[in-house]
Amino acid sequence: MSNETIYRSNGHPPGPGVMAVPGPLRPEAADDATDGSPDQRPHEPETNGAKPISQKKLEANRRNAQQSTGPRTEEGKGTSSMNAVTHGLLAQGVITRGDYREDPIEYLELLEALKKEWRVKGPIEEEDLEHIARLRWRRRRAVRFEVGTIEQRTLGIRQRAEGRRKERVDDELSLGLGVVEMLEQHAAGVKHIIEVMRAVRTDPSSGTPPGQHLEWLIAEYPGDFAPDKAHERDGIQDGETGRRWTEEHGQRVRMACDQHLQRLIPRWIKLAELEEQKLAAAIDAAGLLDDKEMLRLTRYETTIDRGLDRAIKRLEATQRRRRFGQTQLGNIFP
Repeated sequence: MSNETIYRSNGHPPGPGVMAVPGPLRPEAADDATDGSPDQRPHEPETNGAKPISQKKLEANRRNAQQSTGPRTEEGKGTSSMNAVTHGLLAQGVITRGDYREDPIEYLELLEALKKEWRVKGPIEEEDLEHIARLRWRRRRAVRFEVGTIEQRTLGIRQRAEGRRKERVDDELSLGLGVVEMLEQHAAGVKHIIEVMRAVRTDPSSGTPPGQHLEWLIAEYPGDFAPDKAHERDGIQDGETGRRWTEEHGQRVRMACDQHLQRLIPRWIKLAELEEQKLAAAIDAAGLLDDKEMLRLTRYETTIDRGLDRAIKRLEATQRRRRFGQTQLGNIFP
């Protein structure tokens, strides 16, 4: 029957006080498949009028989609060409400009990856997804803020330290003679002594004026570099005095250089390593955010994370309503 009557008395005619309730309309084929009891009919979710397709048809559609070459008509190409404009407008509302520039391509790649992951349909789901993309982008920006703050704090520390080392050597040399003990207390000073000795060992006339390096070593290390007795230099002019370079003196200078270099090079390496460790520790300490910056960054990230959780739940609820409709299954997970 196309319009049967369902009794509340389990199929028996209604007795006294029992109400007869008209049942829903069903096709006659349903009566042939069941015994007429509504409990024997399988519950199927609503499909919004769409006809179900077989598994073979679904696989064929997927294969055809992979072989798609895109729009071919002029109208289709014109519509497709506006995608870049649409995505560009989306990026303009998120990407910063000015000196701090963000990459719009990176944001669009994030948006496309989210679209593939969520497979949104319709303007409501697309709007929710774009909100998620903006929150994800702000999360990345928070990381860049932290990195940028650390770079700003540590930028130039090593260069400034190197400048202070050179200034220390110049200041000590400007004091005159007798500064070798001070120079040997730090890596830059020991390095200066090593460079002078290497230059003298190669060329005794090195320095400006010529011979200045050897004269400095003789003054600082007189017992090692001074000759046995002084000689007037050849070609003396207007009271100019100096020392004549002899082979015997040359051998003494080279031997003294070798002995001091064997002592100074290991000392220079040790001092340089110690100073590098101190500098690295100073850079690490400078890279730490202070309490105010850390609190601001933590609050910013917490706000983003909470908003991201809400946006994801809202999109999930929207997609459940689309897939299952207002059915009992769709209402299980609000």
